[in-house]
Amino acid sequence: MSIRLLKVKNDLQNALGSVFIKLNLFSVVLKDIQISKDLRYVNCEIASFNEDHITSENLLKFIQKKEGLIKKELKNYLSFKYFPKIRFVSDSHSERIESVTKILDLLKDDSSVEIELKDKLED
Repeated sequence: MSIRLLKVKNDLQNALGSVFIKLNLFSVVLKDIQISKDLRYVNCEIASFNEDHITSENLLKFIQKKEGLIKKELKNYLSFKYFPKIRFVSDSHSERIESVTKILDLLKDDSSVEIELKDKLED
């Protein structure tokens, strides 16, 4: 990746972070940005903290509804000759990680119940 693309990527990440904060989208995490070589298209991979139990589909729908407002706010932070077409994509890995973590927590809880039952049977 060229130095110019890296600079644009960094500027976009900073600007999107500022816009998400300004729009009170605190549960949105910007995972990665991919920029086309001609700077016309940008793919933004987003995820949520899931503190509010927001699924990635609902988050993506919400962000897509606010896409015009996000672009308008981005133009206040950035000045490009041609503003890129931004596409938001949800990160499915975070939901998978969360579901595996829940399963592991359930297994952990079940093993503690088993140990308690063994202790009661021995007494």
